[in-house]
Amino acid sequence: MTYNMTLTLTIKNFGPFKESLIELKPLTVFIGRNSLGKSLLLRLLWGLSSAKPKDLDKELAGLKAKRDSLSLKDKEKVREYAKLYMKAFSISLVKGVEKRINEVLSTAGEITVSSELATLRIKLNESKIEPSLDQLVEIEVRRTSPLGIVFRAKEAENTEENILSKDDLDDVLLVNSFYFTFSLFYPLFNPDETVFLIDGRASLTEFLPTPERSMKLYSFLDTVSRDYITSYYRLLSDFDKGKVDLSMLRDFFDELGFSLKLIESDGVKSPYVEMWNRVTLPLSQSPSGIRESLSMALALGNEDISVVYIEEPEAHLHPRAQRIIAKLMAKALKKGKHIFLTTHSDYLLYSISNLIALSRKEIALDPNSVVVYLLKREADFTKIEKVKVDEEGISEEEFTKVAEEILDERDYIFG
Repeated sequence: MTYNMTLTLTIKNFGPFKESLIELKPLTVFIGRNSLGKSLLLRLLWGLSSAKPKDLDKELAGLKAKRDSLSLKDKEKVREYAKLYMKAFSISLVKGVEKRINEVLSTAGEITVSSELATLRIKLNESKIEPSLDQLVEIEVRRTSPLGIVFRAKEAENTEENILSKDDLDDVLLVNSFYFTFSLFYPLFNPDETVFLIDGRASLTEFLPTPERSMKLYSFLDTVSRDYITSYYRLLSDFDKGKVDLSMLRDFFDELGFSLKLIESDGVKSPYVEMWNRVTLPLSQSPSGIRESLSMALALGNEDISVVYIEEPEAHLHPRAQRIIAKLMAKALKKGKHIFLTTHSDYLLYSISNLIALSRKEIALDPNSVVVYLLKREADFTKIEKVKVDEEGISEEEFTKVAEEILDERDYIFG
């Protein structure tokens, strides 16, 4: 389970941001001009989502003496060992977050992620989770022979039975450490169910004819681009395994005039598209709109992906196709997905607003599940301004403010 809690991100002296607080909702939208930090925010959130514990084995090595002398028949000693294990997990998770952020970003600052039960702070030499898992999770050893343990935090409770050995106990502690961390900070710290669809997807997709060709290019790509290539192969594999809800994607395929096929040659399946005129092309040679948006559609329709990060979903798409993408996002949100995106497109935002306004009739988008932030220049920093969203969508006054900010950029470019 996950807790129904408000999750916030606070950043201080981070890139172009002096100090900002961002509330995260199932659909979180960052809109604004170029070079204001939208992608930086998205990559930070993705870095948090894709972080894994670092050096957990080293942290657990300090418990070796405790483990060696542990009797599974001593309830208090088992409880004490479990607490120490969860503390070690918290320490290794913080290390993993620091490592991941350093891999993904080239900027430093103070980063705080807060739920109602716990806070993660990332700052040079001061990073920590408060309270750590050992302080937050109540552990009750109900019985021995075989061992039975109950883990509790707030309304969440997880019971583990038939623990017969120390190895079994370690497995149970690892699973529950992940479980409660995931529950506290959802949708962050969820690497196996997260994809990041970076800007420039059309160009990167040209590298996809075979995994072998992609691997040769890996050394020339940054961490985010490499992860995108890996994620794309996973999305194609899941499509092949029937893990994509094709009924969700029907309008998308119809609008762009193609269908996706995986054709096997020499034991390797490669992606092809059959166009509306029955011409079949390798995906890498398909029109730019398809190369840019197919991974987005596959991720939104994927049954195993719960968190999707998208840079510029409108890229290479006609306004009608943008409207269809907005509807696809609404369908994905109704299935429990979280979507974080950056955009320059006031038209895409207008489409999202319309879906909110329809929510009372068609339950397309719940206004309580949507938050929109407008990024603006303010002196030497970027200001993050929350755009009002209610059951009518985005008001004309608020939308005009956003549109004028975007149009100012166009005037600057073309004027």
